[in-house]
Order: sequence, then C-alpha cells, then structure tokens
Amino acid sequence: MSENSFFDRSMTIVSLVLLVFVVAAFVWLWFGSQRPSAEIYKSAENLEPVTITGVESRAKTLLEGLKNNAAIPIPEPTGKEGRTDPFAAL
Repeated sequence: MSENSFFDRSMTIVSLVLLVFVVAAFVWLWFGSQRPSAEIYKSAENLEPVTITGVESRAKTLLEGLKNNAAIPIPEPTGKEGRTDPFAAL
C-alpha cells in the first residue's frame, strides 16, 4: 500500500511538472512571436480601384451572337445590380 501511494504522489508531481513545462513553453512562444505592424491593416486605403472594361468588352463579344432559346426575358442590368441590393432590378 505504501508503494501505491508513493507511485500516485510521484505521478502527480510528474504531471504537475509537465503541465508547468507546457504552460511555460506556450507563454514563451506567445510572447516571443513577432507582432504584426498595424500598417498592414491600412494598406487597403492605398489600393487603386479595379477596372473591368476589358472583361466587360470580352463578355459582350462572347454573348452578342447568342440566341435566348429559353425565351426567358433578360432585362438590361441596372447600375445597382450586384452592389448593395441584389433585388434592385426586380
């Protein structure tokens, strides 16, 4: 019975030492890592707007000769479609 209690105590001590080691390693990694600069989050302000005129003209050339076989009316797109309200054209 004395052996079992010694074994239990030693396992408890080993478990606590390992727990302290893991927590210390985590804290060391957490505070030792390099902090990202706040400037990377402000980089979107400096970006130029994307122009899609080339894509738009290519889509027009691909679609202009096609026939609407489904007889579904396809309305001309309005300026608000695809921006804030997807149902603006309805």
